[in-house]
Amino acid sequence: MTFDELGDRILERSESVTSRRVISEVTTAMVDVIREELLKGEKVVIPRWATFYSRMNRGRRYWHPHFKEYRESKAHKRLKMRVCKSLEKEYGLSQNNLEIT
Repeated sequence: MTFDELGDRILERSESVTSRRVISEVTTAMVDVIREELLKGEKVVIPRWATFYSRMNRGRRYWHPHFKEYRESKAHKRLKMRVCKSLEKEYGLSQNNLEIT
């Protein structure tokens, strides 16, 4: 599964990419989709460009899986930690098949 396909599934799961709660909605959807792939035994690779970015009009920052500009940021590191902790704590999954480059 390519990351773009993974991104499509994540966006389908999240209610609205324009809402104020988008970070938690999309991150929750992301954890769900990644968990399903890991349970199937698939390897999931999350490239570094899958990160938070600022919206021009409001200056809010949120994660968008199709934004391909490379930017390592504190928000991206927090997202990585949140996803890994959630997968490990809530679902007991190890990150052997989860690679965040």
